[in-house]
Amino acid sequence: MFRFDDILKKNKQLDRPIPGGAPASNIPETNESADKREDQANIAGQNSQIPNSNFSAIINPSAKKINSDKIKLIYQGLYEGAKKTYQLGNSDAMLINIESSLIFLDDCINGLNQGSDEFLRLCLLDYSDVREFLYYHVVNVCVISLYFGICLYYNQEQLREIGLGAFLHDIGQINYLELINKPDKFTPAEYKTIHNHPRDGVAILNKVFPGLSKDILGIIYQEHERLNATGYPNGLAGEQIIDFARIVSMADVYEALVHRRPYRAKHTPLEAINNILGCKESFDPKITKLLIERIGIFPVGVTVRLSTKEIATVIKGNSGLPLRPTVNIVADANGKYLKEARLLDLAESPVIYIEDCMDYLVK
Repeated sequence: MFRFDDILKKNKQLDRPIPGGAPASNIPETNESADKREDQANIAGQNSQIPNSNFSAIINPSAKKINSDKIKLIYQGLYEGAKKTYQLGNSDAMLINIESSLIFLDDCINGLNQGSDEFLRLCLLDYSDVREFLYYHVVNVCVISLYFGICLYYNQEQLREIGLGAFLHDIGQINYLELINKPDKFTPAEYKTIHNHPRDGVAILNKVFPGLSKDILGIIYQEHERLNATGYPNGLAGEQIIDFARIVSMADVYEALVHRRPYRAKHTPLEAINNILGCKESFDPKITKLLIERIGIFPVGVTVRLSTKEIATVIKGNSGLPLRPTVNIVADANGKYLKEARLLDLAESPVIYIEDCMDYLVK
């Protein structure tokens, strides 16, 4: 049967030190001893069923981008995989669905490495059905986390771990589906209950996937921890939190803010950034900087109102100038749609600026 240690053993991912200096005791031990892990890694089959793609972790601007239709199929494949995985719960059948999803995960890494913004645009669209927000959420967090990982020049195996950890980061919530789907805000007691889901997630994976790497388990266990010790489940701080968990933490919070939940409306990307900056001590500053400069304030696909009162859609960010992306003007100052969109690079038009971020995206 397919084993995750088959994928990860090549670079001794199973027993390498945790990034960021986090002590191993901060992540619950699996049901097997460290020695048994090593033995399993040594005897694991050489041929992984997942394609051994050797994509560069540096975006290659000369690479041919995959087309939009293929990107939508990859995204849909991840979504279907998430839905099946999270519905199956504590079942050996989860393994088959994760195996299938990993193929789409590699395809997603490939597309992001080729510089495609389409994945990020899909991540910011409204959910087709808010009742299925959990499945969309984990896919979107996976994609955004991978994008951060690529921007930080992680290699292929590291990106796989980040992606898989992000894809599974809320697996413990399958024990609380009724609670997370309630239309009202959580009570203090319910908040306390839901704080158990990182531990539950690790327990589920230890049962179904013994031998999973500590970095992946670390993401699942620590992504709700905060650098200023205000997170859960253990109130860890600073270097106790592994780097991969810091990445997924930021992706998780941002994605949740810009989408509806059963108990609240969504925020615009600008509002989401303001919320995150309001508690900036909680997050890794380099990840916050990435979010602002590469994704956050006016991401690709968002609709904005310019100082000229014209309506435009963001089509490309300008690195180092997050407030001045390239846009397509689609409607005039009176709200009348243009027959043909007009391209405007705000980096080259200092007199014109974005006045407001609208609450919808162009599909």
